[in-house]
Amino acid sequence: MNETHRGKFISIHGIDGTGKTTTTQEVVRKLSEDGIPVINYDTHKETINNPHEQAKNKIDRSGSLEEKLAVYLESMMFHSAEIDRLLSQGFHVVKSRYLDDIKAHFSQLGIPKEKVKEFELKFPMVQPDLKVILILDETERRKRIDMRGILDDRDVEEKTSETRLGFLEDYLFKAAKEAPVGSVLHIDTSMNSVNEVVKKIVDHLLKDL
Repeated sequence: MNETHRGKFISIHGIDGTGKTTTTQEVVRKLSEDGIPVINYDTHKETINNPHEQAKNKIDRSGSLEEKLAVYLESMMFHSAEIDRLLSQGFHVVKSRYLDDIKAHFSQLGIPKEKVKEFELKFPMVQPDLKVILILDETERRKRIDMRGILDDRDVEEKTSETRLGFLEDYLFKAAKEAPVGSVLHIDTSMNSVNEVVKKIVDHLLKDL
């Protein structure tokens, strides 16, 4: 009987416009081309029924911040269980945005760090084997967003140390410092082509297999 080796979980983080979606897609494409079993969880999640989705939509309209955080973590815990199942079957799983992004969002809205940590302990989740933090020069980020088109009001925001985007990026950096040594890659997507970004991620993943 062949032993199934547990897959690796790669989460891709960064503020809007840094290349999370493209990077996720291209990492999955590269691994697939190399014959490595891999799942793009961004697309996989659309094929499964998340029982918490309706509650998320409802709480967004009327709930308190803490109620919203609890529901969002319940929803993420559902996805965590599915990710864990796929990993146990030997698939590598690549996902843009994960737990750190939820924590950053609600921290920026005003929930104290201690309260976020308290909630997190109530919802244990599978942790990424590799976190990729994408960063991008603000001038270049604005060019990319302008090229793709303004999708909503958030796309007109500038990133400075005083803005929401600056807070979110700083939160991701601080969270990455708490991760195990060697489990985080910071990649400047203005200094690296998509292919170079993908190579850095895949090489880091494969060295541990």
